[in-house]
Amino acid sequence: MSETLIQALFKLFNAVVLKHAGGERFTAAAPLPDWFCELVPEAAEPGAAIVLADCFPFLLDFIPEAQAFWEDKGRGRLRSGIWLEPLPDGQDLALGASALYLQDQPLVMIESPQFSYNELHATIQTGRELALTYHFLSQTESAVRQDRDVLSTRLEERNVELEAINQKLRESEARFRLLFEQLFDAQVMFTDRGQVENANQAACRLFGLTRKELQQAGMGDLLSSGEAERVIGLLQDLPKGEPEFIGEIQVQRQGGTPVPVEAGGAALTIGAQRYGLVSFRDITERKHLQMQLQQAQKMEAIGTLAGGIAHDFNNILAAILGYSELALLDIAAESPAHMSLQQAVKAIHRGKDLVKRILAFSRRDEQRKKAVDISDVVEETLKMVRALVPASIEIRQRIHTAVGTVEADPTQIHQVLLNLCTNAAHAIGEARGLIRVDLERQVLKESTERVHSELVPGTYACLTVADDGAGIPSDLLGKIFEPYYTTKDSGHGTGIGLAVVHGIVKNHGGVVTAASQVDQGSTFRVYLPIVKGVVEVTARDRADMPTGSESVLLVDDERALQDIGEQMLRHLGYRVVTAGGSREALDLFRQMPDAFDLVITDMTMPHMTGEELARQILAIRPHLPVILCTGFSQKITPENARRLGIRDYLLKPLTIEQLAVKVRRALDRPDGT
Repeated sequence: MSETLIQALFKLFNAVVLKHAGGERFTAAAPLPDWFCELVPEAAEPGAAIVLADCFPFLLDFIPEAQAFWEDKGRGRLRSGIWLEPLPDGQDLALGASALYLQDQPLVMIESPQFSYNELHATIQTGRELALTYHFLSQTESAVRQDRDVLSTRLEERNVELEAINQKLRESEARFRLLFEQLFDAQVMFTDRGQVENANQAACRLFGLTRKELQQAGMGDLLSSGEAERVIGLLQDLPKGEPEFIGEIQVQRQGGTPVPVEAGGAALTIGAQRYGLVSFRDITERKHLQMQLQQAQKMEAIGTLAGGIAHDFNNILAAILGYSELALLDIAAESPAHMSLQQAVKAIHRGKDLVKRILAFSRRDEQRKKAVDISDVVEETLKMVRALVPASIEIRQRIHTAVGTVEADPTQIHQVLLNLCTNAAHAIGEARGLIRVDLERQVLKESTERVHSELVPGTYACLTVADDGAGIPSDLLGKIFEPYYTTKDSGHGTGIGLAVVHGIVKNHGGVVTAASQVDQGSTFRVYLPIVKGVVEVTARDRADMPTGSESVLLVDDERALQDIGEQMLRHLGYRVVTAGGSREALDLFRQMPDAFDLVITDMTMPHMTGEELARQILAIRPHLPVILCTGFSQKITPENARRLGIRDYLLKPLTIEQLAVKVRRALDRPDGT
């Protein structure tokens, strides 16, 4: 209870309130009423201390009792009394005094003379009751204050605990948000009605949309209608938190581009709302790798098939070529039969080159580049193109013979032209059309407009393949050299043809460009740098063929090839002993190891390969020249043959000129070089 309230309480009773100031002295604890100031004038002075016993003798016995009461801090009975104080006019004034202990202050209250005795007694009783009530209220207020302090302390502690919990929740939410945003896979959260609720950055990249655009979209906007219904329905049926692999589906990127993805999801319940969370993993690159693997497996199968037939096919060609060349030796040059046989020999050589190209392409080996006449390569390739392109398509060629020399692998240049012409034929389709193939020499200078940013000034062979087919839309033209990108319908192309062309041309230091208009056709130009070099010439006049008289052991399990080889060698002047197999040859050699100056053996034979036969012969005569001859082998290369001590390595079918050169070189040079 405040001091102002104490003053107001005693003013209500017109009473005097005095505070014990020590000893017998008292000071005013509240404004003094007028009647008291008339009785005790000195008390009206500010801060005056009066001795009550001097002013009111009847209080002489009361004050000690009040002091004991105060020392007891108001505990026990409140002491008070009623006295009559004589006045100067002869009347008696009834006064009452009470000892109080309020707000830790020892007080004396002297009641007002405005009441009769009974009223004064009642007032004293009321004051006593009020004092007791106030004492109880004071104690209650103290207890309440203590409880309030305890509750305040507990509330502060609880607030600290709640703040720590909230901080952990904020940190957990931040970690979840960071994890959600940094996930490699696209995450899309949607309602049970298919409306997108949230998505991460990977989803924005996958669909080509901003987060705001995604949150305004539905699953039907991101997936085909059937896939959207399947995903939403599947997640609605899932138990809470149970993950489910949805499988491989396609999503729609902005602009309508389909993107293959793997999808999986789970059902979530937040409050009363049920959500679906679906994860999309872009498998475009995986699809490309799978297609590359399939293509590699196809190429491996082609290589296996090619290797399987190459030996037998080359043996067949060798027999035809050998007998044809032997016939040419016996027929006069002016005879029509001689000219016919020459054409047959040329056809055999084209067949031989075709087998080499198939083997080189299927092995995908890095071929050695050499100086070649680009005009010859293009003309030779066009002969094959004509056989592959439908007769309804005209091939119009303009090949300049003096274009120059390029450093290239002829097989790969052949593949470039073949792929471009095949693409042109596909673009024309079954309708009548035109493919134009031009080869010319172009000089690019600094002052001329750049054809391509990677082309530096210089002299180039420019190969142009143009068609009047369907053409390529401008928005797709920049993608045609990407691996596995194709504008053809399913089943009509792998999408690797132009990518292979681009890779080969770039590997040769050149550039390939493309220009096209829908319904107007397409034009591809290949620029290859012209180099200074001499084209290797392999032709030799038959009159200049080297000959000899040495003894040769010829081993071949093919009777026809054995017969042809024997006749060719005898025509060249050599003495020949033949063997129809490796075991027969080895037995013969063991019987007469010094009877032979040279051994020519086939590679693939039953019971023992030519490689093993050569190894055993060289174990007997280490420096004996050996030539290994085969239709096809992946194990033996010229380098491997020389490491085994074999002088030379030849691929069938052989011409008599090649045989003459190889035999003479093996005999004349100890190292076979």
